[in-house]
Amino acid sequence: MVNSPSNTWKHLLELEEQSSFRSRLFCFSARPFRMRGSRNGQGMLMLNRPLRCPANIGCSCPHQLYVNLIDGTPIGSIVQKPSCAQNVFHLMDADNEPQLVIKGPWLAYHCCLDLAFKVSGHFEFAERFKI
Repeated sequence: MVNSPSNTWKHLLELEEQSSFRSRLFCFSARPFRMRGSRNGQGMLMLNRPLRCPANIGCSCPHQLYVNLIDGTPIGSIVQKPSCAQNVFHLMDADNEPQLVIKGPWLAYHCCLDLAFKVSGHFEFAERFKI
């Protein structure tokens, strides 16, 4: 959330990670976690990411993130496609059908670069925008 005196930013959703100290200490970014999304103190979403191999660079054990309503109703998921050279993520709907594709640059495992990710529709080859 960004505090702005001109009120141009609005508070949309507050996210709180629920993970253990040990998983954060030893598994780093590969750690499993649950994240509760709330608005004005009322639960709205649950994000769940299972544990993935900490030695993974995307080749054999891609990351997944599941998004559910607070009552457990699935909304969708984000699935990383296995690749040793490029970060590719598919945004899936509740029926596990792909909706968007996010592609990162080739061989982009550097921490100090400003990376552009291209977003496109699953069945379209035209790029929609970059993030």
